[in-house]
Amino acid sequence: MKYTIEKAEWCDIEHTKMSLNVIQAEDDNSKETRFFYVSVESDSAPLNILLRQMVIDENIPVIESDEVLRLTGKLPLQEGTRIINGVIFNDDAQAEAVRGEIDRQLARYMTPTAIIKAERDPVFAKKRQAQIDAFMEIENQPGFPYEIEWPEVV
Repeated sequence: MKYTIEKAEWCDIEHTKMSLNVIQAEDDNSKETRFFYVSVESDSAPLNILLRQMVIDENIPVIESDEVLRLTGKLPLQEGTRIINGVIFNDDAQAEAVRGEIDRQLARYMTPTAIIKAERDPVFAKKRQAQIDAFMEIENQPGFPYEIEWPEVV
């Protein structure tokens, strides 16, 4: 099996991880490009050691990935993304994840048992409605979807 590194990119600012596009070929007629993610410092998998050594031996330039360029301000952030603690987040994906958690929390108040109990017990009905209202208001919080104050579950 012959390996040829087609592209090498740093995946972090500290240059401890790199991604590699590697062409694997048994002969000239059977080539396959595969993606590898290699830790420069501690990855002891034999193939990753081989690939890392190829980068060094063949003097392959390791370029900054677009993510690293964005983290260092050399490329603008894409619209709808932001950096928090050195990680790029997508606003829509974060909002969707929070909405999924809201739905999961609300489900406990929508079971047949909870509905029937609320019909029979006015005190429980009031608490249940307050919890539902609190979860429904999460999206209106000024820090949504990153800085959220979750209601205490009763």
